[in-house]
Formats: sequence, structure tokens, C-alpha cells
Amino acid sequence: MIMLSATPHDGRPESFASLIRMLDPTAIPNPSSYAAEDYRDKGLVIRRFKADVAEQLRTALPERVVHPRFVPASLPENHAFETVRSSMSPRSSVPTARRTAASPGSSSSAS
Repeated sequence: MIMLSATPHDGRPESFASLIRMLDPTAIPNPSSYAAEDYRDKGLVIRRFKADVAEQLRTALPERVVHPRFVPASLPENHAFETVRSSMSPRSSVPTARRTAASPGSSSSAS
């Protein structure tokens, strides 16, 4: 099995361990606690940096060029944005729950 990725996992040790364990279930006995020595010499991982590749190419890799583009939102996208924005608390970016007559704790009939 060959797995190729520029971003192989989310940074959590368990995430990386799960990928290694697909290749060799015995390589990392404890996915929460391990060291590079546990898998380094087993031929499971090849880690290459941009500098390593550039050296092998014997040429400089071109710098990444970003070309931002403005694309206006469609009417449905604007509507969705306004819906989310109107549900936000004025002091935070967390949506607030809207209370309706059917919401728990509300009373729709007098007792």
C-alpha cells in the first residue's frame, strides 16, 4: 500500500499512528504514546522537505504565487449569510438559539 499526502494527518499522535498501523499493525503498539524510533527503521515513512526535493532537482522551485479573485455571492448565498449573521450574538461569533412557541421552556398556553 502506498499513501501519498502533503498533509498526512491532523497533528494528533493517534491520527498519524492510525495511518502507520494500516501499513503495519504492530509498528506502534500504543497509538497515544510512541516515538519516531517505533517506526523510523521499518520502511514505513519517507519524509521529504521542499529543500530536499530542490537539491535533487538541482534547480530552485518556483515560489507559489497567489492570485486572489473577488467573486460576488449569489442571491441564495447572500440569503444564507444574512440568516447566519442575524442569528449571531452581538458580542460573539456563536449563533444564538432562537426561541419559538414550540421551544422547551416556552409556554404556548396559559395555565
